[in-house]
Amino acid sequence: MPANVEAAPAGDPQAARYAEAALRSATWRIANAIVGERNDTLNREAYTIGQLCHAGHLDAIVAQEEMWAAAQACGLDDGEIGRTIPRAVSEADAREVHLDPTYDRHADVDIAFTPDAPADGAEEGDGASGGREGEEPSDGDIDGEEEAARKKKEYLARQREVEIAREAHRLDVLEEARRLHNRNQAAQLDIPTPTRGDDFLAIEDPPITWLLEGLQQYGTRALLAAQAKSGKTTMVANLIKALVDQGTFLNRFINHFQGTVTLIDNELDERMLRRWLKGVGLNHAERLNVIPLRGKLEAFNIMDDEHRTRWANTLRGTDYLILDCLRPALDGNHLDEHHDAGRFLGAFDALLDEAGIDSALVVHHMGHGSTRARGDSRIQDWPDANWRLTRDNPDDPRSERSFHAFGREVNIDNQPVIYTHGRLELEPEPQEVKHRREFVPSSAEEWVIDIWRRAAEEEPKPKSWWAEQTQTDPGVWKPSRDAARTTLTRLVDEEVLEKVSAIGGYKYRPNMTSNFVQAVLFGPRE
Repeated sequence: MPANVEAAPAGDPQAARYAEAALRSATWRIANAIVGERNDTLNREAYTIGQLCHAGHLDAIVAQEEMWAAAQACGLDDGEIGRTIPRAVSEADAREVHLDPTYDRHADVDIAFTPDAPADGAEEGDGASGGREGEEPSDGDIDGEEEAARKKKEYLARQREVEIAREAHRLDVLEEARRLHNRNQAAQLDIPTPTRGDDFLAIEDPPITWLLEGLQQYGTRALLAAQAKSGKTTMVANLIKALVDQGTFLNRFINHFQGTVTLIDNELDERMLRRWLKGVGLNHAERLNVIPLRGKLEAFNIMDDEHRTRWANTLRGTDYLILDCLRPALDGNHLDEHHDAGRFLGAFDALLDEAGIDSALVVHHMGHGSTRARGDSRIQDWPDANWRLTRDNPDDPRSERSFHAFGREVNIDNQPVIYTHGRLELEPEPQEVKHRREFVPSSAEEWVIDIWRRAAEEEPKPKSWWAEQTQTDPGVWKPSRDAARTTLTRLVDEEVLEKVSAIGGYKYRPNMTSNFVQAVLFGPRE
């Protein structure tokens, strides 16, 4: 036994685990002892196990029964076994046993023995036949070896059953512990109080507010599913530009968002990500936070409550969160895309709630040749709006792109997508182009809206911009500078123009919910 450790008290759980492993190791060595060493091995191991029995770490009867079976398995006869085990165990009574407190129950235990431990004399012989070592085996020896092999096989089978029962017991304990843990967790959760139907319906909700007009409302989650090499990263970069620079998205969807965007990207190298974001020309990069996680997937462990709270603290102050992309996030949490995505998205919702994040987009891949998001069907059910970016031929990177969206109060038919110098846009609707081309303003109010459409590139503008346009607009009709200023003030008061917060003051753009704006931009409704 190690000489540099303290004696362990009887009943110590760590010592008990050590002793059980020592008994398993001892019986294995006895069962596998070779001819010429069997008796000495049995004596030595019985003496060592006897120390553990007398120290109170093992049941002596159980230990002797297991060593007896192991000795039979190696070929010793019952008479030899009956003389060796009781004597070795008894003589171990006066010896002090020491256990290593750093014992690892998974390690292979090598039990040391005292050199002067009692050993059987050579006169007692070794083996079932009682023959001497080194002699040619007789027929009786051969029969004895066959019997020993049979006993050894039976012993190993019994040992296997014991190990299986021990492992099954361990799994039962783990399962019971898991059930207890779940009950304790459930006891800490607040169960919502039911609201009677008439009271629920009597609550006045604010009108629907669009973050991206017709595409995503405030307080919702969207999922962008894209085929390989269809322009997913470009679309995400274009969305970020629209949000932080308060411009339109895909040259179609008016952006009402004002706030901070955070991008969690786990696919691109930091240098490549930086190039992509520089490529779209962000005017207000200070409104964007970037968290590159490539190579650090396990850091986004939001399945753990404590770790999720740390992420919530990090993300607090974000108004719109983009996670690009879902699959690597699942891998980092050791979750399966086909079975566990719903669990992850539930944890993602909890993260948004804890961090106070209003809206979010999760980016995901489509399967090869598919037109739906890959994996668990829960991925389809989770978002309020599904956005899909596809190619006419998934195997041809030159084929045409298309975009469509659907979901709760979102219904965008399949639209061709134009890619130009890192910018994605939807093809203009034919009817929309026709009205725009034929429209000629005849009043200051119409000119304010029309010049914004023609010259502002659908970006919010300060009032001074309209004053400048009265001098530079090459159109057929335009108001005076003073008339433009007066009209701007009135249109803001009448909410025909909406005010957008900007650095150094406010900017303005047409309110797309205004019937007057709709008539000027797109013509009268038929």
